[in-house]
Amino acid sequence: EISCSLVGSEMCIRDSYTDQSFADEHPYVYIYLPDGTVSQYKVVVGHIISEISSLYGTNNDMDKSSFIQEMVKTSSIKVDFDQSQVQSVITLSTCTSAGSESGKRNVVHAILQRKGIDPVKEKRVTK
Repeated sequence: EISCSLVGSEMCIRDSYTDQSFADEHPYVYIYLPDGTVSQYKVVVGHIISEISSLYGTNNDMDKSSFIQEMVKTSSIKVDFDQSQVQSVITLSTCTSAGSESGKRNVVHAILQRKGIDPVKEKRVTK
């Protein structure tokens, strides 16, 4: 499990998400929201792509189905998920080990699994 806080932090993804065994061992990212709740996302794609890729930017003309098909097609990892059930996709990115000048980005796409998780209640349930 990889946990990220969007408030005051750097990106928390690593080149490791292009490695199948790492992705298998760490299938989820957690986003901690200002209201104190947490959203769980399943990592379904990890790849290194061009910073001008339609999968990287927010300005693309693809419908959701085409976007999902394209991201899966270019993924370095293979993760089973029902593409027809995808409600929400987040994209996390950082520069590659080659640096931001390379024009490439290390990108993870993850799909919403659960939202509004109360971490206090969740801890009591799992103990």
